[in-house]
Amino acid sequence: MRLLIINSEFPPVGAGAGNASAHLARRLVSAGNEVVVVTAGYRGLAKDETVDGIRILRGPAYRKRVDRSTALEQVRFMIGATLRCLTLVGSFRPAAVLAFFGLPSGAVAWC
Repeated sequence: MRLLIINSEFPPVGAGAGNASAHLARRLVSAGNEVVVVTAGYRGLAKDETVDGIRILRGPAYRKRVDRSTALEQVRFMIGATLRCLTLVGSFRPAAVLAFFGLPSGAVAWC
């Protein structure tokens, strides 16, 4: 099954929600699923990479700090992630989408 996870945090960026989405993604991959994560970018991290079988797409919105983000950064994430997801859905065609938090990720998933 193809699954899409949307979260503005994903290790090494963020804390609890980022770690939760990483653990879930690893378990879903180990169960035989194909998982793509759309998350915010951070300096020095690849924009598109596969780690532990999880395809991680970062950006185009970027965070300045690893441990927190501003409201403006969250709005940028919503816009950038929405554009990324709209193009991704056509080629990846996920069976389900898991969005962390109503804002910002839920707004992205709703689109």
